[in-house]
Amino acid sequence: MSPFNKVKELAYTIKARLYDNNLREAKSKYVARPEIEGHIGIDEVIDSGIARGDIIGNSWDAKLHVRGFLRETIRLLLAGYSVNLFYFHLSPSITGTFDSPHEPFDKKKHGITIRFYIQGTLRRIIEEEARVVIQGLANTQGFIEKIYDISSGLFDEVLTPGHSIRIIGGRLKLLGDGTEEVGVFFLNALGQRFKTLEISTNKASLLMVRVPDNLSAGFYTVEVVTQYLKGNKLLKKAHVISSPVRLEVKG
Repeated sequence: MSPFNKVKELAYTIKARLYDNNLREAKSKYVARPEIEGHIGIDEVIDSGIARGDIIGNSWDAKLHVRGFLRETIRLLLAGYSVNLFYFHLSPSITGTFDSPHEPFDKKKHGITIRFYIQGTLRRIIEEEARVVIQGLANTQGFIEKIYDISSGLFDEVLTPGHSIRIIGGRLKLLGDGTEEVGVFFLNALGQRFKTLEISTNKASLLMVRVPDNLSAGFYTVEVVTQYLKGNKLLKKAHVISSPVRLEVKG
């Protein structure tokens, strides 16, 4: 059931918790990171809009139209257009370098990305109406800030079986008494857990691991299980650090 099936007012309020500021020469002790309230998509956004009265009409039709609108937006973006979507606009960009005027585009050397620019209307909402409520200190036993899928070049979106990911955060180092219990796991919607067998980087702020080859299509939560606390200190028992977003293995 959608969490937005009841009419309720959603203020422009972000809840956040404080984490240790580990930057060198940092003048302040903490940095704030948002608490993710949930993971939603097109269907949930439209259900919320209909419940609030901001979207009028049939829910099924609205979802169909939005998906069609997004497909057309992508088609035009990748045809070289910059698209103004009122609150923000999108523009295509090309990465990499060329050695001569006659060198063709090569996906192994070059790339296509989409740049996101905030428009004045959204900027005014952020500056005048949005607010952040600090909820106190976060659980300092570790956190995952973001996950980078090296094969696709995407953050916090997909997992590519058989390829490496970078797990970026704090106090993630894999240490502990039980080698079977400690590790990086991939949890699917059925509750099945798959453990990575290859770890190439094992640091407090960065893990680089290989995604298991046998992950079927679907959404997964990445779990880091460790007893690491800080320095040479270990927790008495291993604890789980879960990714704030679910990542998709494409079919």
